Amino acid sequence: MRILTLITLVLISLSSCDKIEEPFETIPTIIDSNLVWTDSNTFNQPFSGTKMVLIEEFTGHTCQQCPAANLILEAILDQHTDKVISTSIHAGFFAWTENNADGSYSTDFTTGPGDDLHAFYGVTTNPIALVNRKTYNGDLLINSANWNPAVNSLLNQPSDLDLNLFSRYSSDSLKGQLHVQVLYNNQISTNVNVQGFITEDQVIDWQKDGANSVDNYEHNHVFRDAILGTWGQSISATDSTYQFNFEVPSSIVDVKNCKIVVVAYDASNNEVLQANSIKVTF
Repeated sequence: MRILTLITLVLISLSSCDKIEEPFETIPTIIDSNLVWTDSNTFNQPFSGTKMVLIEEFTGHTCQQCPAANLILEAILDQHTDKVISTSIHAGFFAWTENNADGSYSTDFTTGPGDDLHAFYGVTTNPIALVNRKTYNGDLLINSANWNPAVNSLLNQPSDLDLNLFSRYSSDSLKGQLHVQVLYNNQISTNVNVQGFITEDQVIDWQKDGANSVDNYEHNHVFRDAILGTWGQSISATDSTYQFNFEVPSSIVDVKNCKIVVVAYDASNNEVLQANSIKVTF
């Protein structure tokens, strides 16, 4: 049975649909300026008790096979709407920009944290993905032909913890707040870290598709930033609620198409313990 300890130091009266203006409320800091307690009563997402599957795809706009792999990814997401989350990390050779007369492939989709993850996992080809950062058939980096069976092998597993989310954002300041409620279903002996990634959908730009250059390709789940740094921050081993402050990066085309993906992972081996996502709300 879950024992939920609610420590409420501030009452937030704004709903998730409200547009907020600066200054944001002053909330007592307990760890550092980015990690503080907040009110648990603002969360409206139900406890799941089931582990989400996170697909971290490595891709690039000059990767000729990536559009075909993207069809596989989108089919998985459509089939398992409430069970699978994806990020698409543009990094490495296939994400390099080009200086072409027609402007093709000039957009830089890369990010510092994305480059960090690409280097850490030793990615040398695209399309390739991590699936909950667990091996499948002995491979940690999984090719697109095995994404479906890898995901299916991880569906509907019980979770040791749940993540409930709430966000709000000021379009005037390009700043926002992400509230994360961590609820443990089982006692965990390992250290747990939490990451926060901003992703963007419906980004229209160039993409290689086989031998063709497509100038109006729709890029989705584009990894835009890691709001807590590449590897995030350590969290408490007991039920806790946190607030993270963030700024929207200038690379984002339309913040209304953005989500925040939150990942809790085992700090000893980086395996995903739970993930969740929420649209950036005004």
